Amino acid sequence: MKHREELRRIFRRAKKLLEDPDNWIQGRLSANRMNETCEIDHHTACRFCLMGAVVRAKIELGHRDVDAIRVLWDTSSEVNDHGAVYQFNDHPKTTHEDVLRVLDSAIVLTAP
Repeated sequence: MKHREELRRIFRRAKKLLEDPDNWIQGRLSANRMNETCEIDHHTACRFCLMGAVVRAKIELGHRDVDAIRVLWDTSSEVNDHGAVYQFNDHPKTTHEDVLRVLDSAIVLTAP
């Protein structure tokens, strides 16, 4: 049960990081406000792809050992159809709304 709660917190935090469409990016894990690539854990990182947001949420919440990316992949047929989280995020037809929908699904599926 604790593991599911950790996952749910991670997915909720990742969604919060991506709520603003300007904070969602494609083609890299993270960027700063100037749209320059930076490390996920850098204090200026504020724009993320789906995978970057999940990893950043894991770091912020102190759950580095939780394999949320695999769970996200396993729980979403949209992501699964692309073969990898980054391929789904970076696909030209993927929209910000698609990314939020995947996170919503993960949040529901990890509910107690």
